Amino acid sequence: MSKLLDRFRYFKQKGETFANGHGQVYNNNRDWEDSYRQRWQFDKIVRSTHGVNCTGSCSWKIYVKNGLVTWETQQTDYPRTPAGSAKSRTARLPARRQLLLVSLQRQPPEVPAWRVND
Repeated sequence: MSKLLDRFRYFKQKGETFANGHGQVYNNNRDWEDSYRQRWQFDKIVRSTHGVNCTGSCSWKIYVKNGLVTWETQQTDYPRTPAGSAKSRTARLPARRQLLLVSLQRQPPEVPAWRVND
């Protein structure tokens, strides 16, 4: 009941002022801060997929407290894409393959091992 009465007395409180009266120091009950901090505490972090029907291609950090999932964030430590790898379907199109074959026929790559030692 005292917390309820404290809420009603909030606007009547007179506190010490600072900054030429632009700020005021109150001696309030700050128990709510502890409950807020406890909300974001966890016992361990496990790595998992997101849901039951998930394909498993996305990874999640699951924060567990007392055996229950409290919150989750998406994992961000995926492996890097190797240099030169294709990131779109256009690299696998038949027309692009044909262009590559034509360019190789015009000027085949020079391989040092194929040179004839005279």
